[in-house]
Amino acid sequence: EDFKQIIDSGFYYVDKTMLIYELLHDGGQNNLITRPRRFGKTLNFSMLRYFFDITEKDNAYLFDGLKISEHFDEIKMYRNTHPVITISLKCAKQNNYQMAINKIRLEIQEQFKKYRYVWESDAIDKKDRHNAEKIMLDDSKDDVLSDSIKILSSCLKQYYGVNTIILIDEYDVPLESAYFNGY
Repeated sequence: EDFKQIIDSGFYYVDKTMLIYELLHDGGQNNLITRPRRFGKTLNFSMLRYFFDITEKDNAYLFDGLKISEHFDEIKMYRNTHPVITISLKCAKQNNYQMAINKIRLEIQEQFKKYRYVWESDAIDKKDRHNAEKIMLDDSKDDVLSDSIKILSSCLKQYYGVNTIILIDEYDVPLESAYFNGY
C-alpha cells in the first residue's frame, strides 16, 4: 500500500502515475475516486501524497523513469509544492459509535502532529493555534473536532501560502460499519 516501499524495494509496479497528470488537467477541485475493491486506491493515494507533499521533497526521485517523468517540465510547478493531509477512515471499522469517533479522532490527531512545527510559527492565527493545540492534546470537544480538518487546512495555508491537498481513503468504512453495527 506504500508507493515508496514498492519503488525502493524494486517490487513489480503497474505504472499508474498518469493519474497525477489526469487529475491536474482534467480533474476538478474535488475528486471522488471509486473503483472496485483491491484496485489499488490506497496505493494511488500514497503515490499522490509522495508527488504533491511539500514535506516529501527528498522522495521526488521515486517518479524518475515512470510515465509521469515524461511530463515533468509541464507539471513541475505542482511537484512537492503543497501540504497534504492524508486520512484513512479504515480506523472507523468499530462495533459502536463512540469507538469509531475515538479512532477517527486519533487519525486526525496524527495529521496535526505531523505538522507540529507549524504551530510555533507567528504566521498562524492565534485562535487556530489554540484549537489545534486542543485537538492535539485530546482536549477538544466534538464541535472543535468537527472542524478539525478545516482548521488544519487553514493553518497549513497560512504557513505555506498554498492550498492544502486533502486525501481521504476508505471514506465508506464509517457508513458501512454504522449500518452493520446498528449505530
